[in-house]
Amino acid sequence: MKIVAFGKKNRNNVLLNNGKTEDWYFVSDRAKFDVNTLSVGQDIDVVFEESEKPGKYGQKGKFITSITTTGTSPTPVIEKKPFVPYSGKSQEEQNSIKRQAIGHMVSRTIIGLQGSVDINNVTSVIDTLYKKYVEVVG
Repeated sequence: MKIVAFGKKNRNNVLLNNGKTEDWYFVSDRAKFDVNTLSVGQDIDVVFEESEKPGKYGQKGKFITSITTTGTSPTPVIEKKPFVPYSGKSQEEQNSIKRQAIGHMVSRTIIGLQGSVDINNVTSVIDTLYKKYVEVVG
C-alpha cells in the first residue's frame, strides 16, 4: 500500500491506496511503530483489523496493528554545491577576512584566560596566540 496522506491533526490517521481504492486507517498503539518516520508516497505493508466498537478516541473503522516498510521511500532531491571559501572575493578581501577572524579568535581566547594570564606579559601571550592561530588557519 502507498501512503497518500496523513490526518490534519494526527499523523496516526493515514490515507492508504491499495492500488484500487483509498481508505483511511488509524495506527493502533499496538503497532509499536513511529509514524513520524513515514512519508507520503512511501510503500508499506500493513496488518489491520476492522472494528465496529469505538476505540480509545471514539473512532471506528480500520486499525493498523503492524507496519513494515517496503520498497524505497521517496528521496528528496538535494543539490550539493561545492564549498568555495569567500567565493567572489578578491585575494586582498580574503586575507582581510582571515586576519579579522584570527584577531577575533585571539580576543576570545584572552577573555577565556582572564585571571590566569599575568597582566605584565599579555602582549607576548597575544603574539604567541596570533602566531599559533595563523598556523592553524593557514
